Amino acid sequence: MLGNENDILMFQRPWQPPLINVNPRHYILPAVVPVAVSAPLTLATVHDAVTPEGVPIRYVTAQAAVAGQGAVTITAGHVMTNETRMLARYRQRIILAVAGAFALLALMGYVVMRRGLAPLRRMAEQAEVIHPATLTTRLSEQDAPAELHQVIRLLIKCSIGWPTAINASAVFPPIWPMRSARRSMR
Repeated sequence: MLGNENDILMFQRPWQPPLINVNPRHYILPAVVPVAVSAPLTLATVHDAVTPEGVPIRYVTAQAAVAGQGAVTITAGHVMTNETRMLARYRQRIILAVAGAFALLALMGYVVMRRGLAPLRRMAEQAEVIHPATLTTRLSEQDAPAELHQVIRLLIKCSIGWPTAINASAVFPPIWPMRSARRSMR
């Protein structure tokens, strides 16, 4: 039935054993009141059950009139094995796609940050060379982005004023004692 070898189909007269019982896995469906002969089949008449393996079953039980024979109860059920597998594969694809997109986004972010911060790294390397013995060394604006030009100019102005500040500190003693003086006082 519909390409699923686990589907259920039963024909049964009231209060008698089934005339036809196609139920290869012997699933037990909950008893429901069958839809009357005159009532239409709607989505509300479809019932749910679950196999012991956890696979959903959709089934309907209805009565049909047989000419001169009375009513026959027909139960048709569909075990949703293929649908469950398809949804599981779809879920896995979504998880893989989201994980792949996240990894790609993280990699792209890393590359952009790495390239964007390269001028700062070069500036830091140039600044490492500057120490008290090489105060005349200046930072280069050549490869620096425009946003850092003002910062570099300010640092250059500060470095030009350092010799004056150092000479002034030799002439004037500090206002408060230095740390080494505090240690010797203890």
